[in-house]
Amino acid sequence: MRYGEVFGEAFPKGKALVADGSCVTPAAGAREQLCFMQYAPRPDRIGWIYVTHGLSQACITGSRPSRLELALHWRERDNKAAVSILARAAQYMLDCACPIAAGAVLSSREVPGLSSMILQHWLACEPDPTIPAHLDIPLNPHSGKKGKGEVGRLRFVLLLGISDAELQCALKVNPALADGRTVLLEALQDGGVFPVSDPERTCLTRRSDFHRLWENAFRIVRERTANGNAG
Repeated sequence: MRYGEVFGEAFPKGKALVADGSCVTPAAGAREQLCFMQYAPRPDRIGWIYVTHGLSQACITGSRPSRLELALHWRERDNKAAVSILARAAQYMLDCACPIAAGAVLSSREVPGLSSMILQHWLACEPDPTIPAHLDIPLNPHSGKKGKGEVGRLRFVLLLGISDAELQCALKVNPALADGRTVLLEALQDGGVFPVSDPERTCLTRRSDFHRLWENAFRIVRERTANGNAG
């Protein structure tokens, strides 16, 4: 998979990670059903990036591969915690035969161990600009002539850690007025939280600017929905 073209050189150089955060060779990683790649910060992005490798080839809906990989921005290098979150989220998808889409929430209440300090839930989002929305990949690189294989579209879904209080605010929004999860994401973007998951950050609801952020996010989502319906 051409991750290097998108994220840069893996760290440590030429290594993959397994579910416990240990570094392995690419050959050892390829023998795992699922492994993970770690990428260091660079000028166009803050924090570290962790990405699943192999989930897109797993059959989680009938006999069809998922064509989906999970990504996670993490404030500091922490391959054990970040990889553990991705591993548990991916395993949940495999066990439930249910790929996640933007807007879905994975909760530590449903998935044991899916938490890190204040981050108790994970909001599935469309990727930020440093992660492509999709990547074209060979569907079956071992069949047909070289360079003639069928190409498919791999999607990336970004997980963003949120607190229980933040999720509760989203759930309290009247669905007839606005999608609460969309309002929350807008507030997290405006508040400078998105796209990085930081277990040590202050919960949005405890910030002095929370009400301004929330009211502004609600207004933006309402206007966007109204304009969309008008179109």
